[in-house]
Amino acid sequence: MLARSEQSGISEPHHQSLLDVSQAILQHRDLNGLFRDLAVRLRAIIPFDFLTLVLYDAATNTMRLHILETAAGIEPIVPEMEFSPEESPSGWVYVHQEPLVIPDVNEETRWPKIMDVLKRNHVLSSSWLPLTTAQHRLGALMFGFGTGGGPLESQLDFMRQVSAQVAVAVDNTLNFENAEKYQGQLARERDRLQVLLEITNALVSELDIRELFPSITACLRRVMPSDYSSLALLDKDGAVLRNYALVFEGDPDIIPQGTTAALHHTPAGRAVETRRPVVLAAPELAQFKSSLVQRLASAGLQSLCCIPLITRNRVLGTLNVASMKEHAFLAPDVDFLTQLVYQMEATEGILADWSLPGAQTESAAYEVARTVCRRAERNAVRFAESGQEVKPEVLAYLNRLSDVIWLFGRLIELNAGIDARLRDATKPGPKFSRAW
Repeated sequence: MLARSEQSGISEPHHQSLLDVSQAILQHRDLNGLFRDLAVRLRAIIPFDFLTLVLYDAATNTMRLHILETAAGIEPIVPEMEFSPEESPSGWVYVHQEPLVIPDVNEETRWPKIMDVLKRNHVLSSSWLPLTTAQHRLGALMFGFGTGGGPLESQLDFMRQVSAQVAVAVDNTLNFENAEKYQGQLARERDRLQVLLEITNALVSELDIRELFPSITACLRRVMPSDYSSLALLDKDGAVLRNYALVFEGDPDIIPQGTTAALHHTPAGRAVETRRPVVLAAPELAQFKSSLVQRLASAGLQSLCCIPLITRNRVLGTLNVASMKEHAFLAPDVDFLTQLVYQMEATEGILADWSLPGAQTESAAYEVARTVCRRAERNAVRFAESGQEVKPEVLAYLNRLSDVIWLFGRLIELNAGIDARLRDATKPGPKFSRAW
């Protein structure tokens, strides 16, 4: 062991310290905990005062101070440190992939901002080492010294060995953090897709959408917490919005069903006019003079998002959600709501009223196929009710298949300009329903 140590230029204590570093790396998942442990273990071999990790940020092309540990536990005086590679010793090390020793910070003139920070923290000399693995250049590791004139050559060799191990640990940790982040994103996307599927299943039921709206809201809140949801539809003249359905944790009658408001007086009206989502905070809500908006603000709602319901030909209205929390709706939430709106919009004619395809040969053929499929579903249900074994996915498949066939028949007639509604617009009754 002694012979191998002498040949490598690293003493026996240094080898033991490298083993300690390896042990520390195995014990820590997070970088902060690792560096706290390293500061204690390495201090016995290298009398440094500062140990810093600087990582390269490819998105901004900057070197950013990630972690700073002091051997004495003194709170350092460090401003927000983020510099271009040309402005920092860590950048020089990152680019050239060579260690850099600064014997005297008072005589170093290449990086004045960094030298000023080191002086304020009583660092007289420093050693900067590249953090690099076989796959990635990560940044730099810096040992700062307040006394003793900096590291000896043997200590520099040891620091190279330490930085090589730390580079692997940093790379593994960053990969682990990225994997966790992507896993979380995939889980959220999965949950949102599941909610969209459930909402789609609700929309293809035979209920009026006003009756369905509480169920839609409940599904939505599982992935996007909110306190208020409403559906506002344009009147025939297109000048006012009418409250069609509303769910609110507070006063459910805060805006009675059927209440109307002029477009230019409400955030929903702005979404209709611009055909774009509108996201507002409480101060922006307070600027609207509409008494309806003032009621929402007085109820404590801090964030509001309005998504326009747009078909190929016109705007139908808006889906609106609000929260008691500030800045509750971020860009991913707006995207998700837009997806939900697509589910609710579908096609203008499909949502318009009760209808029965069959006005032309092609759509009539689809309607016959739909009735055959629905009859098969009813027979399968009766077969299951008689005590026979029928897999649930068979019933679900038949149900969805008949829905899809109905949609094809309806779309054929819509594209042909045929109005297959069972009543005209002057007749009373629930709107925005589906008949399957």
